[in-house]
Amino acid sequence: MKCAYCDFEGKMSREHIIPKGFIEHMNFKQPTVWFDKAPTRVINAELTVKDVCPCCNNGELSKLDSYALNLILKYNEQLSIVTKKIYFKYNYNLLIRWLMKICYNSARANDAKYDINQYEKNVDFIMDRGKTESNISVFAMYIGTGCLNKELAEFCHHLKGIENDAIDWFRIGPFKLVESASYYCASRCIIINSFAFFILVCEEDKNHEMSNLKNGIKQRYENAVELTTNGKVWLKRDDKFFFESWVSNAQLRDNFMKKRMKKNDNRYKLLTIYKKEIEAMDFTKLNDIRTKFMSNKDDLMDSYQSVIIAIDGYENEVREPYQHKSFQNYFRQVFDDFPEIIWVLLLDEEIITVKMMIWAYVNDNSTDDVNNDITEIKVNNEKSVKLLQKCFMAINKLTNIYAFDFSKNEDLTRKFKNVYFKSLDILETE
Repeated sequence: MKCAYCDFEGKMSREHIIPKGFIEHMNFKQPTVWFDKAPTRVINAELTVKDVCPCCNNGELSKLDSYALNLILKYNEQLSIVTKKIYFKYNYNLLIRWLMKICYNSARANDAKYDINQYEKNVDFIMDRGKTESNISVFAMYIGTGCLNKELAEFCHHLKGIENDAIDWFRIGPFKLVESASYYCASRCIIINSFAFFILVCEEDKNHEMSNLKNGIKQRYENAVELTTNGKVWLKRDDKFFFESWVSNAQLRDNFMKKRMKKNDNRYKLLTIYKKEIEAMDFTKLNDIRTKFMSNKDDLMDSYQSVIIAIDGYENEVREPYQHKSFQNYFRQVFDDFPEIIWVLLLDEEIITVKMMIWAYVNDNSTDDVNNDITEIKVNNEKSVKLLQKCFMAINKLTNIYAFDFSKNEDLTRKFKNVYFKSLDILETE
């Protein structure tokens, strides 16, 4: 195995996602964690990755952990339930490198391929061997405990100057802000005691994406402050973020602690839609897809590219179903009202139903004669562009809302473009 931080190949050590020093300062010695690979499985253990060599683990990475732990503990002594703002002083180089290291470890533990690629480009920066090769921005926020009453706040050890058990919580996860869609940034939030850090890593040629996300953070959390090389900022207490993060974490990720009500064991799910349903514009079965397969992140992960639609009732007609006006109206409305269906719909060029759905949407030819053997498709360019836009926006919407790794976005975009262009015998041009 090759070390994730250097070129060494050989025996690896265990690198903690939550650094060991932080765990040792927790008032509970066995942290409860959950992660994207098994979102409904709660793990009472120390989460680690096993692709870091002992030299990196015990060397530069250990130095970064020591710096961050001392920084957090130092500010614990200055905080109380009534503290309204703090003067946050930090070593920019050490803090940013440490946050990047935590993000990189977390991404690898969760198989977040797109994010891994972004952090991997900056390994030399993390290890203090070179400059960053991406746009990196970090926001910090001082989060208060305004949602807790005095009795509950007493359980916050870090607000009472107790150093031995001074780490109350350490959380990390991807975040997406619905109002500020940005699909070319690796974005994670790290919450430690009274601090929240938003870490954004963007490809160098995606300045607009970075700007969108930074503006989204500022609009959503007015007390979040971007860290600069000056190494000092005033942080005003924000009680709203603590409530969102602690109770539901609505803006950062969905509630993984909710018990799974069902488990889908079959890889593919066959859905048959009959002619009489199409002519009656009956979308009951398709609406069931929303509730059964797309109601939460767990179901979306399970049902990704797993639904196969079959059409029944047109066997005695010479004309093709996609030349039927009611068939066209039905699937145009499906894509207009429910373009997210392509998340679960198996996009395979060999499945004729997928092609017929696309043909029905873009086709200007239609006939009421069941014996008409017309097969030619007259592509309406306006409808064609509309279909592509709706489906790509739907992919981005799901990626954004559920904080899916961007590799899912790339994979689904590629599959849909492939089946779309091959359905119409169009050669895609760069």
